[in-house]
Amino acid sequence: MTVAEYTGARIVSNQHVVSVVQHKTVHCYGSVKICVSGMQFAWLKCYVSVFHTVVSHENSGKVFLTWNGESMSSVTCG
Repeated sequence: MTVAEYTGARIVSNQHVVSVVQHKTVHCYGSVKICVSGMQFAWLKCYVSVFHTVVSHENSGKVFLTWNGESMSSVTCG
């Protein structure tokens, strides 16, 4: 999830809906819709405004970062 996708969340039936484009089945199903409650969105807002701004060293635009401020990467096992 990018910061732009997070800030573009819309409210549908008391849920905040974030459309995420970059995922492994986007070519078949399009963007994935992540639904979070108002409380969860408030927690996410705190994370982005406090932790994310302190830890982010690169300009990746991703919301969730590793402990050292880099973008998380998707790794498949098997």
